[in-house]
Amino acid sequence: MVENLIEDYHQPLTLEGFNTVLSFLIVVAVIFIFLFVKNVVLSILVSISLTVAGFTYFITQARHGESAKIDAIMDAEDLLCPLAREGVLVAIKKVLESKEQISPMIRPYFMQFVDNCENHGYSFKRAMEVLNRQLGSKFDSFAEKAVVFEYNERKGMADIFLDIVDENAALREINARKNRIFREMNREFIIKTALIFIFVMYSLTNPDLRKFMLLTDLGRTINAMMIITVCLSFARCQMLQRDITIKKGDK
Repeated sequence: MVENLIEDYHQPLTLEGFNTVLSFLIVVAVIFIFLFVKNVVLSILVSISLTVAGFTYFITQARHGESAKIDAIMDAEDLLCPLAREGVLVAIKKVLESKEQISPMIRPYFMQFVDNCENHGYSFKRAMEVLNRQLGSKFDSFAEKAVVFEYNERKGMADIFLDIVDENAALREINARKNRIFREMNREFIIKTALIFIFVMYSLTNPDLRKFMLLTDLGRTINAMMIITVCLSFARCQMLQRDITIKKGDK
């Protein structure tokens, strides 16, 4: 997971380097938090919780980026499939003629595909393998059918691409359902976090309560537990979203 995260953010870090940086940040966080909570155990727990929340945030952002890429690939496939009967290379060149039709996120990969075929001596199969590797597993079906069509083209064979359009429509429907579930989960988390924040702000407006929360061991413990609860709740909410699977027949 860590290696995938490093790759998603294109960071020049090895796994060992990442672990070193993470350990350093945790130590710094423990020291900084100890200045406020005056408790080593709580400082460690809060630091770990903040680290988990931060790590989860970056995983979530990477997931959103991957989802956007998949949407862009589906949009491109929907454009290419009806045109594929004229040849996949021809179809790609036609779609590339309009800058608005293929997302800028994946457009350079298709341009490279055309360039590899026409200017670098790549066979169609080799150029499609490179394109497939760049776009990921979502493009597997189109790439496999494109190679089969290129080397075994027969009358009516272009219809094999139409299945991809149907699959994309079904996947969009599933993603829409998942997004509705995600929005509800995120809304519940925000409400719970807001209630904790309101309590904290109220405690700071009351002199006695502020003194209790900031200057007593029990108050500091409560503050630390609230931070831990928010961080771990955020991590749990996002991990649940990553693991949710909806089948076509689900309502």
